[in-house]
Amino acid sequence: MPIFEYICIQCCNKFERLLSRSDTRGVSCPECHSEKVTKLFSRFGVASEGSQFSNLILLRMAAVAAVEVLAVAVINFFPKSLKQGGNSLTKSEIIDIVAEGTGLTKLETSAVVDGFMATIGYALKTGDTVTLRGFGSFRTVKRNQRIARNPKTGKIMNIPKRRAPVFKASTDLKKLVNQDYESE
Repeated sequence: MPIFEYICIQCCNKFERLLSRSDTRGVSCPECHSEKVTKLFSRFGVASEGSQFSNLILLRMAAVAAVEVLAVAVINFFPKSLKQGGNSLTKSEIIDIVAEGTGLTKLETSAVVDGFMATIGYALKTGDTVTLRGFGSFRTVKRNQRIARNPKTGKIMNIPKRRAPVFKASTDLKKLVNQDYESE
């Protein structure tokens, strides 16, 4: 029976399960018991036990592959209604665009997108910076403890120190976003 590797969307815990292909039981996280888990992308779809270093390489390979697939799909198959601007793009629409652009099924594309998001979440949780050349970088910053006021009730509250995720767009992405805007 193969060992499948999963990551929990809720707590970013990475774990492995020994399952038969016919096993239909739901997989849940051993730490938080959430059933919101995603099977990690690997070259063969099945990951055997290995070092954390080799698993991290597989995670990074999945991120690179997902970005390349998204780039091709967005360039070639972006819906005309969204090209005009003013609308928001949902995860479901991204999955549809990528599936159409790559020839993958929506289920396979959904797994890639979920794996991509889980990979970024896991990397940020462990303090890593995720850099996608030509797109931007994700990292975390420390926010100090502070006192704030709830605008609805006016009550003073203490906000504990925390880490916050931050995205910084690359120069290429900034140029792409402003390309048509500057010519108007």
